[in-house]
Amino acid sequence: MKQIAALLACLVTIITCGCLETAAQSVEPNDWENPRLTGVNNLPPRSSAVVPFYNGNEKECLMLNGYWKFKLVHRVADRIADFFKSEYDDSQWLNLPVPSNWQVPVFIGKLASDAQKLLDGVVDDYPIYVNIPYPWTKPWNPPHIPDDYNPVGMYRREFTLETVQGETQYVLHFAGVESMFYVWVNGEKIGMGKDSRTPVEFDITKYLKAGKNKIAVEVFRWSDSSYLECQDFWRLSGIFRDVFIYTLPKVRIEDVKFLTELDANYKDALFQAVITLKNDTSEPVNVDVALKLPSGSAASFPKAIPAGQTITTTIQTARLNPKQWSAETPNLCDAEVFIPHQTVYAKVGFRKVEIKDSQLLVNGKPVLIKGVNRHEHDAVTGHTVSVESMIKDIELMKQHNINTVRTSHYPNDPRWYALCDKYGLYVIDEANIESHGMGYGKETLAKNPLFKEAHLDRTIRMYERDKNHPSVIIWSLGNEAGDGPNFTATYAWLKEHDTTRPVHYERAGGGANTDIFCPMYMKVWDTIKYAENNPKKPLIQCEYAHAMGNSVGDLFKYWDAVRKYPALQGGCIWDWVDQGLLADVPGVPDGGLQAKSRRISGPPAARYRSRYYAFGGDFGPKNVPSDQNFCCNGLVSPERKPHPALHEVKYQYQNIWVEQNEDKKFVIRNENFFAPLDYVDGRWELVADGKVVHHGPIVKLDGIGPGETKEMLRIEPLIMPMIPAGAEQLMNFTFTLKEDTVWAQKGHVVAWGQFVIKEPEAVAVPPKTDSAAGLLGTITPDFWRAPTDNDRGNRFAKNHSIWRGVPDGVTVDFKNENGFVELVLTKPENMIDPPRIGTQLMLPAEYNQVEYYGRGPDENYWDRKAGSMIGRYRTAVEDMFVADYVEPGENGYRTDCRWVAFRNRQGKGFLFVPEKVTAEKAAASVSVPVLCFGASHYSKAELERCDHPYKMKADEYIFVNIDLGQMGVGGDDSWGAQTHNEFRFKAADYRFKYRIVPLQAGDDPVKSAR
Repeated sequence: MKQIAALLACLVTIITCGCLETAAQSVEPNDWENPRLTGVNNLPPRSSAVVPFYNGNEKECLMLNGYWKFKLVHRVADRIADFFKSEYDDSQWLNLPVPSNWQVPVFIGKLASDAQKLLDGVVDDYPIYVNIPYPWTKPWNPPHIPDDYNPVGMYRREFTLETVQGETQYVLHFAGVESMFYVWVNGEKIGMGKDSRTPVEFDITKYLKAGKNKIAVEVFRWSDSSYLECQDFWRLSGIFRDVFIYTLPKVRIEDVKFLTELDANYKDALFQAVITLKNDTSEPVNVDVALKLPSGSAASFPKAIPAGQTITTTIQTARLNPKQWSAETPNLCDAEVFIPHQTVYAKVGFRKVEIKDSQLLVNGKPVLIKGVNRHEHDAVTGHTVSVESMIKDIELMKQHNINTVRTSHYPNDPRWYALCDKYGLYVIDEANIESHGMGYGKETLAKNPLFKEAHLDRTIRMYERDKNHPSVIIWSLGNEAGDGPNFTATYAWLKEHDTTRPVHYERAGGGANTDIFCPMYMKVWDTIKYAENNPKKPLIQCEYAHAMGNSVGDLFKYWDAVRKYPALQGGCIWDWVDQGLLADVPGVPDGGLQAKSRRISGPPAARYRSRYYAFGGDFGPKNVPSDQNFCCNGLVSPERKPHPALHEVKYQYQNIWVEQNEDKKFVIRNENFFAPLDYVDGRWELVADGKVVHHGPIVKLDGIGPGETKEMLRIEPLIMPMIPAGAEQLMNFTFTLKEDTVWAQKGHVVAWGQFVIKEPEAVAVPPKTDSAAGLLGTITPDFWRAPTDNDRGNRFAKNHSIWRGVPDGVTVDFKNENGFVELVLTKPENMIDPPRIGTQLMLPAEYNQVEYYGRGPDENYWDRKAGSMIGRYRTAVEDMFVADYVEPGENGYRTDCRWVAFRNRQGKGFLFVPEKVTAEKAAASVSVPVLCFGASHYSKAELERCDHPYKMKADEYIFVNIDLGQMGVGGDDSWGAQTHNEFRFKAADYRFKYRIVPLQAGDDPVKSAR
């Protein structure tokens, strides 16, 4: 009996377990863990041209921006079940502004301001910065999300409608919510959205009432959509873009697609509008649909729309010969599509984009992509970016000759594209897809069928919203998300629905899912190999020249190759803006956001007194995932102050070049593809030892068309009374805007060139008996530098550490006598290269006034100096320090200096002059004797010790380096790439000599240097 009972019990267990397993399999997944569910009750995506807020009719929208009641819980299970009900009492909740991210420092108590007073408290959460990983601890098991910590923000607010019109559709528009969100209106659940970077719209008509209405929103920090939003940026949450309600008539234009492509001769065009019409009534309706352009071209057709149906119709104008749109010539015209009770306005541009003969063509021309990647970032508001900030970005980009932006790694605010249309920027528009944390192998979401719908949904939403912008010349399927069937599907969808633009995807390599070979961080020699191997696709690097901190060395090499090989068409620098978040220095009170200290500037003693730029690991618990300062790779600071490397970018990206031909005549070359040089004035200057002695205009630039060159006269060295005998003579050329533009004022320098036309003649210097060196104290050989971000990434401190002193096996002969300092170094071949060859001394702090004749006015280095003109400059030691690098390191250097002087306020000081030596191997591309120098109130040890500038302590002395030079800063990438060999001190004998001359008030350094 016991055996039978046991057998029956076992059988029951088996049956029960099987039933439970079947039941478990039939349970619907949570919405936030169901990637096949891309939204609930979402209206179909449409062009932003149809939305009044984006086409100049913001007044037609009921804006819901402003303060909302806000409550945060840390787990999904802790959500308040009935918070959405109209009668719920939210009086004790916080007051959070919308749009915003709830984790930015100002809301979590890490940045003092009046906003916290209005908030009436702080939000108990924190920002997380990671690059590749997901922001929660492993395991990463898509589509599942951790339930122990996944904050949910609950929002509520009230709005008023005077009336609710029965013949009107009311559309609730969320421009951007991260990550997943539910919506209720007047206690009724409306729907759900997931893609954080494209609009999610709901028809809320039947839920509204005249008078007061209540809206409630529930936002999950993480959901299954987070697996596709693993971008290299701050992981933040909230309703971070605009929210509003707009209305459409019952018989309406649902969507418009404008076709403006030029014909095969790149001259004429048929302007077409593909119009989607909907009849939301119970009766068939006849409407007149009209299209018009300001040129007078127009077309109109009657259309019958059956009851409750949607139709699509195409209207076109007569053949046009329009002004063409390009980044150089952003010609736009107004288009209108209208039916009774509704008009859609849009700015349209006529242009044609195609790939022919392994080149990307715009309007038939193989344009060069002089680009950057841009994250949407604000130092105070996080991912919420104002129009003013967008305009500032575009102005800076245009002023520095940048012509392309990749929207890394998601569709940007819709207003960004309208600004790019207007100002003239090419856009690579990227879908909100990155699953970097899953890698590129078998676990990639590109191969996971559960995520196919999500891949398609995000791609379709991007396309439908942005399809009418002429600035969008390339679609990108996403970033760092592997490759597989899901991208095959998105590529095929785009090619089916848009024949006017190529498609780009880096992880596809040279495969079928991309029309452009768009690698990232490909070495310049490898790009040359590609170009020389008869390629079938153009090579445009989606990311290159990693601009992390003191970087962007070797940029000229890439552009020498681009200008030589037709298949190489440029790329987009990573990236535009440092993603630092402004925060209060711990333990230091501050006066709020209106205080002058919001912009970090001023002398070192006060510069870091109250605020700093925070990066990964500065918030939250000690075990929070973090990739530290890897979020700060920008050409500009978080406050949009240009880093010195941006001057090099401006020079390498410029569109006007002066060259010398074989006859030593100067030639002007117009690298524009569409614009003649009638928009600039050109001038030349003859400079002797840093002083302008003659100048004049460059005439007849108007006749230099796109791609053309013009030869000028040969300019010989001059012998004039005002030119000292033996002086170095330079010829400078500058090109400036003739008139104000939307992005810069008249006189802005767009390009320049410089040539040495007479080298200085050597002057014999008698030995000095009054040694200035004795007044300076100790001068020592110096072979070390404080690591840069690139150095930290390639294990510089470990690999080069022997050069903190004098390594065994290295011969150093050092002399300091009679006003001369001489250093001779013999470096064996089997020893790693020294970071620097030079000397260090300490000057009293009073000698902080600096004047030099060399490259400037900003910091420059051996491999990043082409964009720095040789000239005579004045500065101060305090101003040489680059305060906006978020993590301290080597900075503020100057190269190719003929002399440098340090003086006090009374004019007394010391002059350092390089001497010509017989066995010189100089870190310079000039044959005249030069030195390089740096000066700082901070020691190298202090720069190495501190991870934030505010932690540094200034010394009472000035640390001065007078050097033969230091190795280049590099810039291929920041996680292992080494400085290129030609910018390192390889095995050789190095000899460096300079003299020190005491200066009195009124002494001319030029004369004292002779």
